[in-house]
Amino acid sequence: MRLFLLILLISASFGCGKRKLVDPIRTLGPEWMPVQIKDAEQAWIVPGEGSSLLIDSQCKKRDQDIPLNALTAQLLIGMTDQTLVEQKAVTFQDREALLSTFSLKIDGAKQMMRILVLKKEGCVFDVVLSTPDTAFDKRLPDFDKVVAMFSLEPSKK
Repeated sequence: MRLFLLILLISASFGCGKRKLVDPIRTLGPEWMPVQIKDAEQAWIVPGEGSSLLIDSQCKKRDQDIPLNALTAQLLIGMTDQTLVEQKAVTFQDREALLSTFSLKIDGAKQMMRILVLKKEGCVFDVVLSTPDTAFDKRLPDFDKVVAMFSLEPSKK
């Protein structure tokens, strides 16, 4: 139930009816099950563990002047006991990006989140890993793998 709530919270933050802006990532690992979330580029869960991983984009004019830290904060709406563990500006595919790690609670359960947020050509992109605090170190390499495979330049198929 907590995972479903998290996925709903994240997906509710974004607009409706958009074209896919990133190429699909097909190899994540046998534990991860792909799931369809309205308006998300791609999403996965680890059944029974409570971990989720999401790639999303939105192209709204109103978001273009919002700083990356505020865009990150929008993803945390509804989550309690938020503690920023680490946050740093990084360069991602020649773009300024913000990489953040939070400790927080979702529906009373301790979670960790790693979030990468960036902008490109009028769109905001984010990659979000949410795990129970006990699974964070185990799932962090999966987040890094998705980030490494994620391209802002979709192929012309």
